[in-house]
Amino acid sequence: MNNRTRYRGFTVIELMVVVAIIGIITVLAVPAFRTVMFKARRARMLHYLQMIGDDELLYQRDHGTYYPEGFSFGKWTFAFKAYPPEDPMLLEGQNLTLGPGTRLYKYYIYRFEPYYAEPIIYAYAAPFLGNDPDGDSYPDLWVKIGSAAPQPYFDDRTNTYHPVRFR
Repeated sequence: MNNRTRYRGFTVIELMVVVAIIGIITVLAVPAFRTVMFKARRARMLHYLQMIGDDELLYQRDHGTYYPEGFSFGKWTFAFKAYPPEDPMLLEGQNLTLGPGTRLYKYYIYRFEPYYAEPIIYAYAAPFLGNDPDGDSYPDLWVKIGSAAPQPYFDDRTNTYHPVRFR
């Protein structure tokens, strides 16, 4: 009795077809994945920018002035604070710390009193900072002025400047 079962392997053509199909799926999926990741990073940045603005309002409510403390020059008060992505960011009013690695954007807080009483907060990312969220060669700059919603100043997806309204 010779009941040997014949086992057959894959041919080279079958393997090439499978590899080609996987390559086509990959080529179609990578740009969509990059877009989704960019939108997620931008949404996280907008969330943190709103949190920093809310923190400023809480700090002002508790201390009578906005953070950071400024220096006076005549009747003017100036203040500046920078938060690189690799440094922890202490949100004074919320008693909350955003640790390194949680943020992709560099944040700047400015105060110019009495010309503008509320703080001006920038979120900035660029290739030379090593934190460009979409990997192109253009910077991404968003601004939050006082209690207004965050808005783009320079949008690197469209490479356009947007007017920012100061009250």
